[in-house]
Amino acid sequence: GNNSSGDGCRGDCEKLEWCGDGIVDGGEPCDDGNGNPNDTCNACRSVVWTETIAIGGNASVDWAVEEDITTPNAIATDTAGNLYIVVPQHNRVVRIDATTQRRTVFAGRGTPGYSGDGGPAATAELDDPRGIAMDARGNCYISDHGNRRIRQVDRDGAISTFVTDRQVYPQGLAIDVDGNLYVADSRQHLVYIVRAGTRVLEKFAGTSGKRGFSGDSGQATLAQLDAPHDVAVDRSGNVYIADFANCRVRHVGPDGKIYTLAGGFGCREPGPTPRDGESATSAKLGWINSVDVDDGRNVYLADPTRDRVWHIDSRGTIEAAVTSSVVSAVFAVAIDRRTGDLIVGDIYRVY
Repeated sequence: GNNSSGDGCRGDCEKLEWCGDGIVDGGEPCDDGNGNPNDTCNACRSVVWTETIAIGGNASVDWAVEEDITTPNAIATDTAGNLYIVVPQHNRVVRIDATTQRRTVFAGRGTPGYSGDGGPAATAELDDPRGIAMDARGNCYISDHGNRRIRQVDRDGAISTFVTDRQVYPQGLAIDVDGNLYVADSRQHLVYIVRAGTRVLEKFAGTSGKRGFSGDSGQATLAQLDAPHDVAVDRSGNVYIADFANCRVRHVGPDGKIYTLAGGFGCREPGPTPRDGESATSAKLGWINSVDVDDGRNVYLADPTRDRVWHIDSRGTIEAAVTSSVVSAVFAVAIDRRTGDLIVGDIYRVY
C-alpha cells in the first residue's frame, strides 16, 4: 500500500484502477474523498470501487461506488455478469463491466426527452427511466417512464421503441423463461404482460385505474393493487409484485390466482420491525420498492422505509438479509443470474 507516503489514501489503492484510465500500476493515484490536493485523482471523479462483502450468512455481493450513481431505481445483470444500473435522476442507464469494472453510459445522454431510435442507445434521450430487464438473447428492455414507453436496446447497442401506450407509465420489468415481459405500472395500479413474439400489453394483475387492496385467493385480474413498483418472476412462472403503497408483496401463481406473500398488515397500521424467523404474511413491512427471486425461490425485497433487504425463503419465513448497518434507504435489489449473488442499491451505492 501507499499510506506511508502521507497522502491519506487507502492502503490498497495502488492495487486498483481508480481513475478510469484502464491502467493498474504501482503508482496509481487514488482519491479517498478528503480533498487532499496531493491525491491526484481529486480531479478524476469517475471512480469505481469494487470489493466483495459478506451479508446474510454465506451470501456475497459486489459493490460499485460512483459519484453520479445516486438512488438507483433498478439493477440487472446480463449473462456475462455485466451490471446495469438505472439512474432516474440522470436519465441514464450505466453499465459496469464484469471484468474491468469500468463504467460506461449504456443508454441515455443525460437530458430528459425522447429521441435516438435507430441509433446508439448511449446518445438517445430517456425521460425518468425506472426499470430494466435482460432477455436470453442479450436484448435489454428499459422502462422509459416519463415517455410512457418501453425501449429496447439490442445486442449491438441500437435503441428502439418496443411498446408505446400513452395510458401506461412503466416501472419495474421482468422476463420469464419463455420470453414474456412483465411490466409494473404504478399509476394505473396494474401489472401487464407482453407475450413473447408480440408487442401488445395485456392486463395481468390489478384493476385499471383503481387503487386499493382486494382480491386475495381470486383471479389476479380482478384484484386491486396500489402503486406497484416492481415485478419479478421465477423459473416456474410464479410472479412476485412489489405492491408499494399496500406495503405488501403479492404472489400470482401459474393458475392466475393472487395471494399476499408478505406484509399482511398493510401500511396503515403501525407495527414493530419484523423479527427474523417469523411468517412473512404477518410481518409489518414498509414500502417495498423492488423485488427479485432466485432459482431456489428465495425472494428478496428492498424496503427503504426500514433500511433493510428482506429475505423470504420457500417456506414463507422472513429475515433481514441486509440491515441499516450496511445500507441506507435501499431502493433496488437484483439477483445475478450467473452467480446467484444478491446485488443491492441504496441511496448512495450499489453493493
